[in-house]
Amino acid sequence: MKRTGLRVRGVDLRFGEFVAEALG
Repeated sequence: MKRTGLRVRGVDLRFGEFVAEALG
């Protein structure tokens, strides 16, 4: 699962931010 980027403008970007906050 390597989707920590802006694949979809508003979708993956938000998910990436959420994951970043969850990881630390």
